[in-house]
Amino acid sequence: MIDLRVADVQHVLMWVLVALVDEAGGRMLPLWLRHQHAYGLVAPGELVFQLVDRTGRQVEAVRIHRLGDELYSAEVHLRTRIGEQVVVQAGIGEGLALARHYGCPVLVAEELADEQGLSLAGYGSLAEAIDAAISAKGIPLAGVVRKVERTAEPCNLDFSYGLQGWELRGSFLTDISENHVGDYTCGTDDGCGYLKAQVPRPFRFADLRQVILADAYRGRSVRFAADIRTADVAEQAALFLSVVTPESRGGTQERDQEALRGTTGWTHVCVRADVPSDATMIIFGLTLTGPGQAWLRNAELTPGGADRRSRERPTPAPAR
Repeated sequence: MIDLRVADVQHVLMWVLVALVDEAGGRMLPLWLRHQHAYGLVAPGELVFQLVDRTGRQVEAVRIHRLGDELYSAEVHLRTRIGEQVVVQAGIGEGLALARHYGCPVLVAEELADEQGLSLAGYGSLAEAIDAAISAKGIPLAGVVRKVERTAEPCNLDFSYGLQGWELRGSFLTDISENHVGDYTCGTDDGCGYLKAQVPRPFRFADLRQVILADAYRGRSVRFAADIRTADVAEQAALFLSVVTPESRGGTQERDQEALRGTTGWTHVCVRADVPSDATMIIFGLTLTGPGQAWLRNAELTPGGADRRSRERPTPAPAR
């Protein structure tokens, strides 16, 4: 057995990723847990900690046993006031919560760390090692829900800073079968952002989007415009604009009604929506359903604007 410490906990789609660090060996062990197994870790109950503290017990270590593919159990090793050692079986979430709270070691079989661990020497930081573990699981990093501070205005609309400020979302990331997280990807290409299907039959849709606070647009209309180009789009690619209110949760989405299909040159598309006085967020971007690839450039989000959607079809440019 080797000693590890709980270094970080991240929500990654349908999983919770626990980064366990072996400081002596310079390794990081990514532990993937289902949400139901990790509940005690992400939402720990104070009662457990109070029981340990008020009965005078000391948590010395938490030992993890592997039961099967991504299934774990935990043994909590306690010591009483009179020096007696007590071992209690616990769920993996509760066990890791105790280890994190009391700063005690997590004991893991060395062969498990050898099999799944990542050498930290090969990465610039723990965060980069965590990103590598996420990518190794087949999850696009742009689709990882990270805790971010929402801004009042859009940013990086020209993709000068890569995908900074943009997010990859869509129903393909939340399918309960967990078999479709790699169906779509996104990136930048010569000043454009793009969405691309990576399998012949991708699950439902993907969005390349930004989310901003609605404060500056309340009581007004908002207009989102951009140029779109497509290649081999079997179903549709379009702009979308969504205004989120307390009652609407996901918002009322205004998606371009004349969606692009097939292979097209650059086409200017606009979409508009009203922003109620109680709106909280504005979500906008490019959506792709089905096989193919779509590019986005010259994106612009402005208050007011025309009362109708406009489509201008310039001479198609050759597809890159």
